[in-house]
Amino acid sequence: MSAVSIYHADEAKIAPRYYNTEPEKVKPGTNVKGRYFEGYPAVVKAEESQPSYQFKTLKDVKARMRDKTSLAVDVYLPDKEGERFPSILAYGMWGKDNNEVVFWLRDYPMRYDGPWWDGNLEVGDIGYFASRGYAFVIPDPRGVGKSEGQRPRSIWDLHNAEDEWDTVEWIAKQPWSDGKVGMIGPSSYSLSQYVAAINPPPHLAAVFPIGAFYPPSDPFTGMIDMMLNGIIHGGHIHDSGTCFQWGPPMSPETLPKEEYDKRLAELLENPDIKFHPKWRSKLVYPQEPVVFDYLMGAFHPGPVDDKLDRVTLPFYVGLPAPGGGGGRLYSGGYEAYNKIRSEHKKFLITYPGEFARPFVEMQYEILRWYDHWLKGMDNGIMDEPPVKLFVGGTNRYKFEDEWPPAGTTWGRLYLHAGNRLSRAIEGPQNPDHMHQPMPLKSPVVYSLNYFTEPFERDTEMIGPAAFYLEAAVDKDDINWMVKVVDVDPEGGMQLMSEGWLKGSFRALNEGKSKPWSPVHVRQDPVPIPIGKSVKYAINLMPIVYVMQKGHTLGVIIRTQDDMFGQREIGGLYFLNRMVDATVDVHLGPDSYLVFPEKEN
Repeated sequence: MSAVSIYHADEAKIAPRYYNTEPEKVKPGTNVKGRYFEGYPAVVKAEESQPSYQFKTLKDVKARMRDKTSLAVDVYLPDKEGERFPSILAYGMWGKDNNEVVFWLRDYPMRYDGPWWDGNLEVGDIGYFASRGYAFVIPDPRGVGKSEGQRPRSIWDLHNAEDEWDTVEWIAKQPWSDGKVGMIGPSSYSLSQYVAAINPPPHLAAVFPIGAFYPPSDPFTGMIDMMLNGIIHGGHIHDSGTCFQWGPPMSPETLPKEEYDKRLAELLENPDIKFHPKWRSKLVYPQEPVVFDYLMGAFHPGPVDDKLDRVTLPFYVGLPAPGGGGGRLYSGGYEAYNKIRSEHKKFLITYPGEFARPFVEMQYEILRWYDHWLKGMDNGIMDEPPVKLFVGGTNRYKFEDEWPPAGTTWGRLYLHAGNRLSRAIEGPQNPDHMHQPMPLKSPVVYSLNYFTEPFERDTEMIGPAAFYLEAAVDKDDINWMVKVVDVDPEGGMQLMSEGWLKGSFRALNEGKSKPWSPVHVRQDPVPIPIGKSVKYAINLMPIVYVMQKGHTLGVIIRTQDDMFGQREIGGLYFLNRMVDATVDVHLGPDSYLVFPEKEN
């Protein structure tokens, strides 16, 4: 029997049919160890701030930066003369004026797969906080909207550390400010929080990057992710569009001319780009400068320093469970929690996929965090165990004391002939063979699929995961893409985890790698020896899941994205390999899934 199947991206659901997005309040002193909760649990010692204020809007206020550039700032201020308030700053790239729509769309939040989902609506529920005694502050970064300054040329221009520092300190000097500032928001707005927290201004009291997007902390896979192009231009799925224009590309200035010319020629001759007019055009006519710079560096990655060991202020890392654009985009948050040195840190994994837009979910948890750190309320949030997890399969929440949970060990499931996946190591087996045509010849994507026997009991799996693969390829590079899925007795699939690796970036940093967390070297690509057996270590997104009795666990391996999948049509895909490729996956001791499990 052939292990090869036709792959359809949408067969594996990202989010379950039902999950609770509301809090479940827990009385102090309740034993929460090992217990599951229907909503995200909150140990409540004191009532949260109540909506007791009307508020007014101070529109287009000028905030002067250190170089005399003025940012345009909107302030939503509780309307009580003579009173000073703590402030929440939403600093990000998507335009303060566009995010005003939260006032009339807050009651109609749209899930990621809906036609009205707009990923740019990220500042949070302005009125929710302003009515509860917080000054809510939203600037346009320099060069954006009504703010002064040159057009941004990179995401680091948009999330400028000096401007963030100056904005926080400007807030602290205002007559309506009590001097304490926190920050809010996912994605772009979370990146600003990481930037600010590394070298925090004196009046920044705490941060809560709930969609923990911080590229320097992302696991390196070498994959060329076209999702970033859509996001930075406001164009993925049904976004409202960008609110600014980029400045010219930086590569012509930052690279020596000889190196610049060499890289551009290399890209234009690369078949993945040469046979894909959309991406070739971005190099020939660099009207999307940040994409141009991204591609110019894609095959020549340099070292990065995430600087997270410098973070000491109160820090709450939040991110969605694996799946969807958010799950992929926020993958660095898992490691970030352990790297941060703050004595006051918390970790939240919410339901899979992406937050609804406008971003109005989880506001209660953010409110409790800032009631504690900005208003000094002893409300119970810091009495909770620091790790709060949405656990797939059971689709409920639980607390843990650390990440990964204490007592976690790692098991192995090996690939075997006949589409089988088991803990047993078997004798010699013939490789499984798969041919993948280039997308221009055929849109069909093939996969190799392996499944366990049905589980005999409910089995909790919480922690980092990895996939190891021995294979021979008839080309000098390959895109490995792996999904881990839960298959119910009726054949329905739910995504548990996924991971990727470009074969030419397979080199491991042995000093930093662990069996459940391989770390790859950021260096120029090393071609795969054609036709030779090669071992690959693929970092998977952590598994936070309960496999239910009677369900099976599956591993799905492919080398292309299904361009007819919902995510892919919306722009979330990896750059296709525009060559025919044949792979032989070796079965047995060197091809296996490393998964988390608890000691008995």
